[in-house]
Amino acid sequence: TKLGVFIGTPNYTSPEQAGGSPLDIDTRTDVYSLGVILYELIVGKLPFDPDTFHNKSLGEVQRIIKEKDAPSPYDRLKSIRFAQKNIAKQRKSSFVELKRMVRGDLSSIIMRSIEKDRVERYESISALEADLGRFLKGKPVDAQPHTAIYRTKRFIGRHKLMVGSIFSILLALSAGLAATLYALKHAEQETIKAQRQSVHASAVSDLMREVLLSSNPWNQSFESDIT
Repeated sequence: TKLGVFIGTPNYTSPEQAGGSPLDIDTRTDVYSLGVILYELIVGKLPFDPDTFHNKSLGEVQRIIKEKDAPSPYDRLKSIRFAQKNIAKQRKSSFVELKRMVRGDLSSIIMRSIEKDRVERYESISALEADLGRFLKGKPVDAQPHTAIYRTKRFIGRHKLMVGSIFSILLALSAGLAATLYALKHAEQETIKAQRQSVHASAVSDLMREVLLSSNPWNQSFESDIT
Protein backbone atom coordinates (compact mmCIF):
# COMPACT_ATOMS: atom_id res chain seq x y z
CA THR A 1 0.00 0.00 0.00
CA LYS A 2 1.02 3.61 -0.50
CA LEU A 3 0.13 6.85 1.23
CA GLY A 4 -2.90 8.41 -0.44
CA VAL A 5 -3.98 5.24 -2.24
CA PHE A 6 -7.70 4.44 -1.99
CA ILE A 7 -8.29 1.20 -0.06
CA GLY A 8 -11.67 -0.16 1.00
CA THR A 9 -15.16 -1.09 -0.12
CA PRO A 10 -16.82 2.08 -1.49
CA ASN A 11 -20.17 1.56 0.23
CA TYR A 12 -18.54 1.39 3.68
CA THR A 13 -15.83 3.98 3.07
CA SER A 14 -16.08 7.33 4.81
CA PRO A 15 -15.54 10.58 2.87
CA GLU A 16 -12.27 11.25 4.67
CA GLN A 17 -11.00 7.80 3.74
CA ALA A 18 -11.93 8.44 0.13
CA GLY A 19 -10.01 11.71 0.33
CA GLY A 20 -6.81 9.79 0.87
CA SER A 21 -5.41 11.93 3.71
CA PRO A 22 -4.55 9.90 6.83
CA LEU A 23 -4.59 13.09 8.91
CA ASP A 24 -8.40 13.24 8.72
CA ILE A 25 -8.98 9.63 9.76
CA ASP A 26 -9.92 8.89 13.38
CA THR A 27 -12.59 6.95 15.31
CA ARG A 28 -15.33 8.84 13.50
CA THR A 29 -14.35 6.92 10.38
CA ASP A 30 -15.31 3.72 12.21
CA VAL A 31 -18.56 5.38 13.27
CA TYR A 32 -19.33 5.99 9.60
CA SER A 33 -18.75 2.35 8.64
CA LEU A 34 -20.84 1.11 11.57
CA GLY A 35 -23.58 3.55 10.57
CA VAL A 36 -23.66 2.02 7.09
CA ILE A 37 -23.91 -1.47 8.61
CA LEU A 38 -26.76 -0.34 10.87
CA TYR A 39 -28.47 1.24 7.86
CA GLU A 40 -28.19 -2.07 5.99
CA LEU A 41 -29.47 -4.08 8.96
CA ILE A 42 -32.59 -1.94 9.31
CA VAL A 43 -33.44 -1.17 5.68
CA GLY A 44 -32.12 -4.36 4.10
CA LYS A 45 -30.17 -2.34 1.54
CA LEU A 46 -27.03 -0.22 1.49
CA PRO A 47 -27.41 3.58 1.37
CA PHE A 48 -26.20 3.52 -2.23
CA ASP A 49 -27.00 0.75 -4.65
CA PRO A 50 -23.82 -1.19 -5.55
CA ASP A 51 -24.39 -0.23 -9.19
CA THR A 52 -23.70 3.37 -8.19
CA PHE A 53 -20.00 2.59 -8.16
CA HIS A 54 -19.98 0.05 -10.99
CA ASN A 55 -17.66 0.84 -13.89
CA LYS A 56 -16.80 4.23 -12.39
CA SER A 57 -13.33 5.71 -12.39
CA LEU A 58 -11.51 6.08 -9.08
CA GLY A 59 -12.02 9.82 -9.20
CA GLU A 60 -15.77 9.44 -9.75
CA VAL A 61 -16.07 6.90 -6.92
CA GLN A 62 -14.27 9.28 -4.58
CA ARG A 63 -16.46 12.19 -5.66
CA ILE A 64 -19.67 10.23 -5.00
CA ILE A 65 -18.50 9.14 -1.56
CA LYS A 66 -17.44 12.66 -0.58
CA GLU A 67 -20.26 14.67 -2.14
CA LYS A 68 -23.41 12.62 -2.70
CA ASP A 69 -25.71 12.48 0.33
CA ALA A 70 -27.24 9.15 1.19
CA PRO A 71 -31.06 8.97 1.20
CA SER A 72 -32.73 8.64 4.57
CA PRO A 73 -33.66 5.07 5.60
CA TYR A 74 -37.32 5.92 4.94
CA ASP A 75 -36.63 7.25 1.42
CA ARG A 76 -34.39 4.26 0.66
CA LEU A 77 -37.11 1.88 1.82
CA LYS A 78 -39.66 3.63 -0.41
CA SER A 79 -37.39 3.22 -3.43
CA ILE A 80 -37.39 -0.59 -3.17
CA ARG A 81 -41.13 -1.24 -3.30
CA PHE A 82 -40.76 -4.75 -4.71
CA ALA A 83 -38.85 -5.93 -1.61
CA GLN A 84 -40.59 -3.99 1.18
CA LYS A 85 -42.81 -6.76 2.52
CA ASN A 86 -40.04 -9.32 2.34
CA ILE A 87 -37.63 -7.02 4.19
CA ALA A 88 -40.20 -6.47 6.94
CA LYS A 89 -40.89 -10.21 7.18
CA GLN A 90 -37.18 -10.99 7.53
CA ARG A 91 -37.12 -8.63 10.50
CA LYS A 92 -40.21 -10.26 12.03
CA SER A 93 -42.11 -7.03 11.65
CA SER A 94 -44.89 -5.53 9.56
CA PHE A 95 -44.09 -3.03 6.85
CA VAL A 96 -46.13 -0.39 8.72
CA GLU A 97 -44.03 -0.92 11.85
CA LEU A 98 -40.81 -0.89 9.85
CA LYS A 99 -41.79 2.42 8.22
CA ARG A 100 -42.54 3.92 11.62
CA MET A 101 -39.16 2.78 12.90
CA VAL A 102 -37.17 4.27 10.04
CA ARG A 103 -38.85 7.68 10.40
CA GLY A 104 -38.08 8.23 14.07
CA ASP A 105 -35.11 8.34 16.40
CA LEU A 106 -33.38 5.32 14.87
CA SER A 107 -33.29 7.04 11.49
CA SER A 108 -31.75 10.14 13.08
CA ILE A 109 -29.09 8.02 14.77
CA ILE A 110 -28.21 6.32 11.49
CA MET A 111 -28.07 9.57 9.52
CA ARG A 112 -25.89 11.23 12.15
CA SER A 113 -23.51 8.27 11.96
CA ILE A 114 -23.05 8.63 8.20
CA GLU A 115 -22.80 12.42 8.00
CA LYS A 116 -20.40 13.56 5.28
CA ASP A 117 -18.81 16.03 7.69
CA ARG A 118 -17.11 13.98 10.40
CA VAL A 119 -17.56 16.86 12.86
CA GLU A 120 -21.32 16.25 12.70
CA ARG A 121 -21.00 12.53 13.48
CA TYR A 122 -20.78 10.85 16.86
CA GLU A 123 -17.33 11.53 18.24
CA SER A 124 -16.77 7.88 19.13
CA ILE A 125 -18.26 4.41 18.91
CA SER A 126 -19.10 4.68 22.61
CA ALA A 127 -21.22 7.78 21.89
CA LEU A 128 -23.05 5.90 19.13
CA GLU A 129 -23.58 2.93 21.44
CA ALA A 130 -24.90 5.20 24.20
CA ASP A 131 -27.44 6.82 21.86
CA LEU A 132 -28.62 3.41 20.66
CA GLY A 133 -29.05 2.45 24.30
CA ARG A 134 -31.19 5.53 24.91
CA PHE A 135 -33.27 4.66 21.85
CA LEU A 136 -33.90 1.12 23.13
CA LYS A 137 -34.99 2.51 26.51
CA GLY A 138 -37.31 5.07 24.91
CA LYS A 139 -35.26 8.01 26.19
CA PRO A 140 -34.45 11.19 24.22
CA VAL A 141 -31.51 10.59 21.88
CA ASP A 142 -28.70 13.02 21.14
CA ALA A 143 -29.35 12.71 17.41
CA GLN A 144 -32.60 14.66 17.84
CA PRO A 145 -33.07 18.28 18.95
CA HIS A 146 -34.20 18.18 22.58
CA THR A 147 -37.30 20.34 22.23
CA ALA A 148 -39.97 20.36 24.94
CA ILE A 149 -42.42 18.56 22.64
CA TYR A 150 -39.85 15.88 21.76
CA ARG A 151 -38.91 15.23 25.39
CA THR A 152 -42.59 15.06 26.36
CA LYS A 153 -43.27 12.49 23.63
CA ARG A 154 -40.33 10.36 24.81
CA PHE A 155 -41.53 10.61 28.43
CA ILE A 156 -45.05 9.51 27.44
CA GLY A 157 -43.58 6.66 25.41
CA ARG A 158 -41.60 5.39 28.42
CA HIS A 159 -44.47 5.74 30.91
CA LYS A 160 -47.58 4.87 28.91
CA LEU A 161 -49.31 3.07 31.81
CA MET A 162 -48.68 5.85 34.31
CA VAL A 163 -49.63 8.58 31.85
CA GLY A 164 -52.75 6.63 30.86
CA SER A 165 -53.77 6.31 34.53
CA ILE A 166 -53.16 10.00 35.19
CA PHE A 167 -55.12 10.91 32.06
CA SER A 168 -58.04 8.72 33.20
CA ILE A 169 -58.02 10.37 36.64
CA LEU A 170 -57.87 13.85 35.13
CA LEU A 171 -60.67 12.94 32.75
CA ALA A 172 -62.83 11.72 35.63
CA LEU A 173 -62.03 14.84 37.67
CA SER A 174 -62.83 17.06 34.70
CA ALA A 175 -66.14 15.27 34.17
CA GLY A 176 -66.98 15.63 37.87
CA LEU A 177 -66.01 19.29 37.91
CA ALA A 178 -68.07 19.95 34.80
CA ALA A 179 -71.08 18.23 36.36
CA THR A 180 -70.64 20.20 39.60
CA LEU A 181 -70.33 23.51 37.76
CA TYR A 182 -73.43 22.69 35.72
CA ALA A 183 -75.38 21.85 38.89
CA LEU A 184 -74.23 25.06 40.58
CA LYS A 185 -75.15 27.12 37.54
CA HIS A 186 -78.55 25.44 37.36
CA ALA A 187 -79.16 26.04 41.09
CA GLU A 188 -78.11 29.68 40.69
CA GLN A 189 -80.53 30.10 37.78
CA GLU A 190 -83.34 28.52 39.79
CA THR A 191 -82.57 30.82 42.74
CA ILE A 192 -82.64 33.88 40.50
CA LYS A 193 -85.87 32.64 38.95
CA ALA A 194 -87.47 32.12 42.37
CA GLN A 195 -86.37 35.57 43.50
CA ARG A 196 -87.84 37.13 40.38
CA GLN A 197 -91.11 35.26 40.93
CA SER A 198 -91.18 36.40 44.56
CA VAL A 199 -90.61 40.02 43.56
CA HIS A 200 -93.25 39.71 40.86
CA ALA A 201 -95.76 38.18 43.29
CA SER A 202 -95.07 40.92 45.83
CA ALA A 203 -95.56 43.59 43.17
CA VAL A 204 -98.84 42.02 42.05
CA SER A 205 -100.01 41.83 45.67
CA ASP A 206 -99.18 45.49 46.25
CA LEU A 207 -100.94 46.47 43.05
CA MET A 208 -104.08 44.51 43.97
CA ARG A 209 -104.18 46.14 47.40
CA GLU A 210 -103.87 49.61 45.88
CA VAL A 211 -106.64 48.83 43.40
CA LEU A 212 -108.95 47.54 46.13
CA LEU A 213 -108.27 50.48 48.42
CA SER A 214 -108.76 53.04 45.70
CA SER A 215 -112.10 51.55 44.66
CA ASN A 216 -113.56 51.20 48.22
CA PRO A 217 -115.00 54.21 50.07
CA TRP A 218 -114.01 52.69 53.37
CA ASN A 219 -110.36 52.63 52.61
CA GLN A 220 -109.20 52.41 56.19
CA SER A 221 -111.51 49.52 56.94
CA PHE A 222 -110.48 47.55 53.83
CA GLU A 223 -106.82 48.38 54.35
CA SER A 224 -107.16 47.13 57.90
CA ASP A 225 -108.88 43.95 56.70
CA ILE A 226 -106.29 43.32 53.97
CA THR A 227 -103.37 43.83 56.29
